[in-house]
Amino acid sequence: MLRVLEANGYELHLVGKRWAQDLLLGEGWSVQTCSTDWLERVRQLRALRHQCLKRDENFDQRLNAITLPFSFSSALDMRCAGLRAVGVAGEARSLLLGCALPRATGRHELQAYLELARPFVSDAELPLEPPTDIGLAVADEHQLASDKLCATHGIGPGFVMLCPFAGGTFDKKPKTWPGFHALSATGAVFSRRTS
Repeated sequence: MLRVLEANGYELHLVGKRWAQDLLLGEGWSVQTCSTDWLERVRQLRALRHQCLKRDENFDQRLNAITLPFSFSSALDMRCAGLRAVGVAGEARSLLLGCALPRATGRHELQAYLELARPFVSDAELPLEPPTDIGLAVADEHQLASDKLCATHGIGPGFVMLCPFAGGTFDKKPKTWPGFHALSATGAVFSRRTS
């Protein structure tokens, strides 16, 4: 979604959790760490909005933000900052959003996020299917640290890393995969197909 927006001339100003800045360092996008304090988050988003208004006097006249989390609080933050955000409907968020889209069900999660770009780009610019490779650009410093860590532990090319990341719940269901612990405890071996 971010790449689609960037390819269509949008300048990205991202606000997220502390790890987002480090994760996206290789992409060269502006990433601010959002505060854990609600009033400070609203001030931060409001300052970003004013910065955009200085560069584009029509910024407030159209949809101008996307909220990726599906929480009520993320939509409230945007609304209180004066932003007209696009987001997924639900949890009474629709009243706070500039455009509330239905949740894409039965589709890959990447497609659900791509749908959030729909109000900003033409249908022709929106991929019909999620990409087969997200192609996250890795910062040189992170690649060097990874190479050093792998060398220290004797890990060579062809390994598979399992990285459980989700936590908490969504729609009152746990987001963690219940089979992960059993899979990681077995020491499963994955082989690369050469054909």
